[in-house]
Amino acid sequence: MKKNELTSILNEILLPIGFKKKGNYWVVNGNEVTKIVNLQKSQSCNSFYINWGYNVNSVILNGVMHIYNRVASEVKSENLRIGELLNENSTHKCNFLGGSDDG
Repeated sequence: MKKNELTSILNEILLPIGFKKKGNYWVVNGNEVTKIVNLQKSQSCNSFYINWGYNVNSVILNGVMHIYNRVASEVKSENLRIGELLNENSTHKCNFLGGSDDG
């Protein structure tokens, strides 16, 4: 999927629920917690990652997020499908997601 398609999908999901888009980030600033979603280009292949997390506003931040995760699954077949959907070039499959067998 191309970056503009992924951006459009994330906009459709996140903007109506209060997120504001800032570059490749969607952010909701709450009184106590800031919610963050990030679209990141892979450095190893022609694909993307969707990262999400939280910052506790009263705690000093030494990185990007206090609580951080990446869209993925523990089921290998689901992870492969996520990888396919986040791959810019459908003819070249990039297997960058891990996971256990689902059988």
